[in-house]
Amino acid sequence: MIGTGALARLVALADSHRWRLVLVGDHRQLQAVGRGGLFHELCDTGRCHELQRIHRFDAKWEAAASLQLRRGDPRALKAYEAHDRIVPDTFERHLDRIAETWLDVAASEGSTAITTSTNDHVDAINAAVQAARLRAGQLDDSNGASIGGGERAHVGDVIATRRNDRQLTTDDGEPVRNRELWTVTAVHADGSLTTRRNTGRGTVHLPADYVAEHVRLGYAATEHGNQSDTLTIGIQLVTTATARRGLYVGATRGRAQNLMLVVTDEPDADEARDVLERVLVSDPVDVPATTQRRNLAAADRAPHRTGSSAAQLREHEPAPLARRERGGIDLGF
Repeated sequence: MIGTGALARLVALADSHRWRLVLVGDHRQLQAVGRGGLFHELCDTGRCHELQRIHRFDAKWEAAASLQLRRGDPRALKAYEAHDRIVPDTFERHLDRIAETWLDVAASEGSTAITTSTNDHVDAINAAVQAARLRAGQLDDSNGASIGGGERAHVGDVIATRRNDRQLTTDDGEPVRNRELWTVTAVHADGSLTTRRNTGRGTVHLPADYVAEHVRLGYAATEHGNQSDTLTIGIQLVTTATARRGLYVGATRGRAQNLMLVVTDEPDADEARDVLERVLVSDPVDVPATTQRRNLAAADRAPHRTGSSAAQLREHEPAPLARRERGGIDLGF
């Protein structure tokens, strides 16, 4: 998910220190939030190595189906349907289902990656899971702290820190990072929190001003927030806002099981299939200037291209970027 500008700075830093730079990722997953797409370009035109085996999933069929999902192949849906992984229902019923699943998985000491495509839906899921935990007596609603977005956090709640802060360090010396998940162990009178990191060790005291500005409930996240995670169960809430890469990420986070909860007017399997097929053909991506220049050059060389066709392509060419040559590959910086 590295952006073009950040990658340019990283290349310059590696060059100045004579380091070898290796980029690791999946170019069919989500790109950078800002200007991006260069990793995909490097995979298409440079030297790259691909893993031959998938180790994440307990079920062999899911490894094969995930590769079809990665390519946007609608035949993948048959496998997920055959194993009851696609659930059509209304948004409200899905919220209840997600909350119940989170409680069940947590009771068996597992973990759940809940993924969706919009921040509004993240907020709704967070509220639903927290409400279910309050009803179950797992949280104490008599003592809470105000956190970002108008939410409140109680002892036992899962929270996410949403800003890097190297001045805040755990008792084992690690800084607080964006999108890390923590469990609240104490709520203090001044609004500060004591928290324990969910992955690995370490506790940290988060001051009240950081809590109020940069802490949110952490039961759900957008696809960008959950990309690269591996947990016990994966749940993807699928709506018309979901695109292929987001579905691929959200529906492949779990080792034991991954569910696609499709928002429909009625619990209708055909309607869910229609939504998912539309998702698979939706693939908005950022195309870097390097790719655009190559496409334009190919269009100009092609004998069947008219002048107007090439001109139409140029209309979509982004503003020129400064160029930097590395190892014979124009990285478009």
